[in-house]
Amino acid sequence: MTNYYINRKLSLATSVATPLLYFLYYYANGLADFAVTNFSLMVIITCLITVGQFVIDSLLEWAEINEFLRYTIIAVIVNVMGIWLYGYFMIQTITNNYILFVAMGSLLMQFLVTAYSSVKEKQARDFERARYNEEHDALTGLYNYEAYGKEIKRLSGSSQDYNVIMFDIDHFKQINDTYGHLEGNGVLQYFGTCLEDYTHTKVDDSALVYRFGGEEFCVIMPKMKQERVKEYFLNFQAELKKARYQTEDGRSVELTFSGGIASTGKSAGISSA
Repeated sequence: MTNYYINRKLSLATSVATPLLYFLYYYANGLADFAVTNFSLMVIITCLITVGQFVIDSLLEWAEINEFLRYTIIAVIVNVMGIWLYGYFMIQTITNNYILFVAMGSLLMQFLVTAYSSVKEKQARDFERARYNEEHDALTGLYNYEAYGKEIKRLSGSSQDYNVIMFDIDHFKQINDTYGHLEGNGVLQYFGTCLEDYTHTKVDDSALVYRFGGEEFCVIMPKMKQERVKEYFLNFQAELKKARYQTEDGRSVELTFSGGIASTGKSAGISSA
């Protein structure tokens, strides 16, 4: 059931394999054969029950029963039927109290599995959130300077060549002084979004876009001719000027930037570039 909660395909494989391995163990030790015996029938029916739990789950999911309740119902049905079949085929008396005990145990185990899974999922989400926050700029959502430093270090040992393009929004202090720092933050967000969208759709979707710091941004991308890169971002400059940033009170702000391109090669590594 733990496998089923976490990974359905893994659960199907292990659930079907378990009774078969039991049978092979008994057969290898001379305790069972391949004749139609109670034991072999129990193995076959157990496998069918395992497949049946997927059918039950699909029906419950179609009925829009929530996940925890679905798995609880399946756990109780499968475990109670399993112990009842064991008693029936092995000709042993299974009392109602014992079935009740198995049902209560199933509920308890399902609760523990759910609690465990919830904790693990929360830990995974917290870890991913922490890692995201560590590498992304809180204002623009772009990669931050720390991520930039890690990437430079990683690429230092790379044999591939790259372009590094730096951008600096023109007269940003004047924008802050004229429209206020909140609008200045809006400009940074707007510019970052436009730069990332343009770079990934028009230039190279594998490029990495960073907020280098303040009003400075950076793009690292696989190498292409500098003249071609310059042409791309001159077009971006024209699109940015045409679109204009709109302040909350409806004023239109023309944005321009200064930039530079450097490339790695035989004479320059990524840090030099």
